[in-house]
Amino acid sequence: MKKLSLFWAPVLLVLLLFSGCLEYTQDGEINRDGSGEMKIRYSFSGPDMQKRELAGQYDTLNIRREHTNEAYTFKKISSGFDEKGNWFAEIEIAFKNVNDLSKAKMFNRFEFNFTDGAAGQYKFTQYIRPPSDLNKGGSGFDETFYYRFDGEVVSHNAQKVEGDTYIWHFALNEIGDGKYIEATFAPAPPFNYFYLIAGCVVVVIAAVWVLIKRKMKKESTAEI
Repeated sequence: MKKLSLFWAPVLLVLLLFSGCLEYTQDGEINRDGSGEMKIRYSFSGPDMQKRELAGQYDTLNIRREHTNEAYTFKKISSGFDEKGNWFAEIEIAFKNVNDLSKAKMFNRFEFNFTDGAAGQYKFTQYIRPPSDLNKGGSGFDETFYYRFDGEVVSHNAQKVEGDTYIWHFALNEIGDGKYIEATFAPAPPFNYFYLIAGCVVVVIAAVWVLIKRKMKKESTAEI
């Protein structure tokens, strides 16, 4: 195989379609200001020879060079074989504004949109374009998206919810002409430290007052 980029290279996708299975997972956290972190993982199950070739061609320095972008910073890039013997590659990034990811080469199949919703709410969407190089009726390609949000989710179209994690899963033949991930959340009100400090002051004053009263009572008893 030729030296190729990991992200959505047509040659790789066609190869996976006919002789293996590619699983793509995206695990993200979105803050109230649109910033956040994301972990991207590719997992390939197929002939051992192809897995070894992928492992040999996955060049972390090349990935950093080709995909470094102002939209995000790399936190970690790793690859290897999992307990089942499948080859995987994992990329962790941090970003200041999720909307900027739409302009990055690494996310050229996705369109992110983070906007103000109703009063005090934020709406997040991610449009998933179908891989144009694959037959829409084919198999061997699955995508799973995990998201957590900085606040209470008031509406969503997730297929599954586990705790505070919202999950979407699509096989290739389910993507069709594209899919939307949607979630609206209301950030929890910031903790008011004024009331905490005021409460502590009241407690301290009350404790001091009690001690003074006890001391005065003891002195009064001693005089008698």
